[in-house]
Amino acid sequence: MYNRLRFLSFLLFFLPVLLFVSSCSDDENETPPSSNPGSAFVIDITGSVITENGTPLAMALVELNGKTTMTDIQGVFRISDASVNEGRNYVSVIKEGYFFGGKNIYVSSSNDIRVKVKLLPRVLIGTVNSGTGGSVTSSEGLEVELPANAIAGGFIGSIRVFADYVDPSNNEAS
Repeated sequence: MYNRLRFLSFLLFFLPVLLFVSSCSDDENETPPSSNPGSAFVIDITGSVITENGTPLAMALVELNGKTTMTDIQGVFRISDASVNEGRNYVSVIKEGYFFGGKNIYVSSSNDIRVKVKLLPRVLIGTVNSGTGGSVTSSEGLEVELPANAIAGGFIGSIRVFADYVDPSNNEAS
């Protein structure tokens, strides 16, 4: 059980860090995506964004291949005339105070698609000094341990650790 919690804590800590680092880029050399040049289909996608307990989440930013919209007060969104590739495409959802979320959709025709995305809250479980390292523990007993000087690039300062426990035996977790 302890090893499972350590593994989950490792994933919960380093996955957001890796996503953050990999999303950094040189904006000067990028052109904004105005369309999906390799698109095979144009679709309409509707869906809803909910919290972990099923409450609709208003004002979440939803994106699919460069087209964006916001959820309404009931957590519902619609993106019309989205250019998509045949096969896998990714619907991303961002909301302040929640971990980034999204859903893979698989497209094989121009049929409309419906999705539901569940976002998990970003709960601050503690702060660790990068130079000295340390550990923090959530109220569920999830422990995140960070060795001294473990952040690449020489970062010095406080590291805020956010986590939310997901029970892997819960079929509703996805």
